[in-house]
Amino acid sequence: IVACAEQLMRTNRIEQAAFDALKVGHGTQWLVELLTVINYYGMLCNITSALEVPSAEGYDPLPTA
Repeated sequence: IVACAEQLMRTNRIEQAAFDALKVGHGTQWLVELLTVINYYGMLCNITSALEVPSAEGYDPLPTA
């Protein structure tokens, strides 16, 4: 799931092997819902970034790799 989300956000594509594994493991409807959620949060991130919405007070960001 994480690899799928990373691929989708970085390249706007998912490798066929990851797509097939998720589809076989969870089904088509689940996969469509997962992709919808990933893209929904990506859209929210883009909107908040474009509008320069500040982080909440006391926000503790995740460490970067």
